[in-house]
Amino acid sequence: MAARFPVVCGDTRWPSSVRTCQRNAAVDRVRHPMLGGSTASVNPCAFWPRERVEGPVRVTGRGPANVLISQNERDPGTPLAGAREMRGALGGRAVLVTADQGGHETYLFGANECANGAVTAFLARGERPTGDLACPAQPNRPGDGTGPLTGERAAPLVRPALPHRCPVTRAGALRAAPRAPAPPRSPRRARSPGRTASRWP
Repeated sequence: MAARFPVVCGDTRWPSSVRTCQRNAAVDRVRHPMLGGSTASVNPCAFWPRERVEGPVRVTGRGPANVLISQNERDPGTPLAGAREMRGALGGRAVLVTADQGGHETYLFGANECANGAVTAFLARGERPTGDLACPAQPNRPGDGTGPLTGERAAPLVRPALPHRCPVTRAGALRAAPRAPAPPRSPRRARSPGRTASRWP
């Protein structure tokens, strides 16, 4: 979010009136039922400084040809139309890789080997497709939640290892981290009639 808000809030003017945000959210819930009115509601952009550090940057086709855009065809948050518009603005500088799948993230969050392979080649070796690449739908394993359940087996999705993730057992349940040994308890005095036990100082 620290990188997102300076871009989103600085690119355009956002309403600062709560009533305006409520009205916009109600409209978006009807107009965009898949995403709802969350993005039109009050957020940090309502309190963003009005004075810009610099003017908006005009995206053009002038510059190095080193841009790769990856996009799902059915993204409920950032539609394919936006990626195509950015591709058109960048001209020959960019290549657009589209994946015939749903979801908000393309790379490694979907099982489309064509799209994942294109992005990996670009990140690892700087290689881009020679032109825009439309990756067809790929069957997924039942229960993956990334596409139609066809019953056919797709190649397993390889995700990068993230050290901050909780360890998971084969059954999928979280496995508790081993506890540190408890410190030795202080010796107690023997109980005497009418008195409670007390710790040694």
